[in-house]
Amino acid sequence: MVRYSPDVDLATCLARMQPELARVRTAEITTAVRDAVLGGLQVRQGQTIALLDGTLVAAGEHADEVIRTAMQRIHMEQHELVTIYYGTHISYAQAEALAATIQAAYPEHELELRAGGQPVYDFILAVE
Repeated sequence: MVRYSPDVDLATCLARMQPELARVRTAEITTAVRDAVLGGLQVRQGQTIALLDGTLVAAGEHADEVIRTAMQRIHMEQHELVTIYYGTHISYAQAEALAATIQAAYPEHELELRAGGQPVYDFILAVE
């Protein structure tokens, strides 16, 4: 949305926004609904899993560890902003705790916390 301008036509606006979109990394954190082996990772029903740009990158019993693994795969030194969208079943206190953990790990990054309202994903992390 950084390149969005209401003063130009849609095609021009999209052309300006597309290069920025390509640089955004997205991590989705949710709970596995079944046992599986994906991309060489063993996943058990009920584990926390992380998808990075649609690819499974981590699975485990502890959400903090799974999120940390996903963040390491993003190459945070290439980015400046982390926006955390928390899901409908995540409390604000839980979201704040995650935000504090990420901010402590990446103090040079700007961090935003938003109620995303998504029903399936606990968190969606957009890194720009």
